[in-house]
Amino acid sequence: MTPSSFVDAKFYLFSAKSRGRPARPKAVYARSALLAESSEYLKNLLSSETGFSGGTTCNLRGSASEEIAKLDPDSFDYDSDSDLEDDDEDGSDYLITESTGKGKAEETPGGTSSGGLAPATAFGVSSSQDGTAYAINGTAYKTWRAFIFHTYTGEIDFSQLRSQRLDALLEPASPGQAACSPKSMYRFADYADIPALKSLAKEGIKTSLSTSNIITELFSSFTHKYQEIIELEVEFLVENFTSSVSRDFNEMLKMIVLGTKPHCFRVLAFAFRRLLGDNTEKAWALLDKGAGGFEEAMTPIGLDRPVYRASSSQSSESGREVLFD
Repeated sequence: MTPSSFVDAKFYLFSAKSRGRPARPKAVYARSALLAESSEYLKNLLSSETGFSGGTTCNLRGSASEEIAKLDPDSFDYDSDSDLEDDDEDGSDYLITESTGKGKAEETPGGTSSGGLAPATAFGVSSSQDGTAYAINGTAYKTWRAFIFHTYTGEIDFSQLRSQRLDALLEPASPGQAACSPKSMYRFADYADIPALKSLAKEGIKTSLSTSNIITELFSSFTHKYQEIIELEVEFLVENFTSSVSRDFNEMLKMIVLGTKPHCFRVLAFAFRRLLGDNTEKAWALLDKGAGGFEEAMTPIGLDRPVYRASSSQSSESGREVLFD
């Protein structure tokens, strides 16, 4: 393989949030032929025959203003994507800033053998090499970079969830330069229909759960969109319903009742049915009855007595643990 044929595509994606909006486009370089073999999604994206995206021919070392202009901040339906960094967090020191007609894009081909992608020059991008640029909407730069790295190497490295970083007792992790959030990767893999990658991301989410963050994660804006993640996290909740988790659960319940988390009602109803002893199938069947089933699932809230569940390792003197009272 000659150097001039090693890289022939670059992808622009938002990398940060500024005032709550996706911002700061960055570029990731890759070889299109290798990517096209990895999934049907990429095959369609990169094929000149499908018209799925339609990139712009450009000098890979120059700016592709037409593609940058296609980036749409409103395409993000996951407003808490942790792969979009706060605008003042990025410490990159290898940036080539390009002025465009619609803001700026930062070319960041840099990385090292410790986990990132090699600089573009190492991929064979000369100062005048032509290729195709693509705008990727709805996915963060860090997520896409990790995806490309996984496509090249078969490896994936997940960073800590934000809810983990808030745990003062948890030792900070040192992810590789191509690391991303498992939640962000799960969301992308679900959209792109890449089951193997989706499974890896699901496992990354599972290993990130603890009694300190389970309530935060279960009632997040991410979890309610994916039934298998609801099931995964509720299973953890049932198996680890300690006194501290119970307190956090009660505080979250107050927030939901006050209407601050309207997306959480279905998650809450499913969690109640599982905590009260229903299996997964029965709990969903009850909720799928419609409004009547939802009211039945939430019946415990209207009782004039505490609600208990049978406890195991966290058993109290009475052999029961209060869910709420």
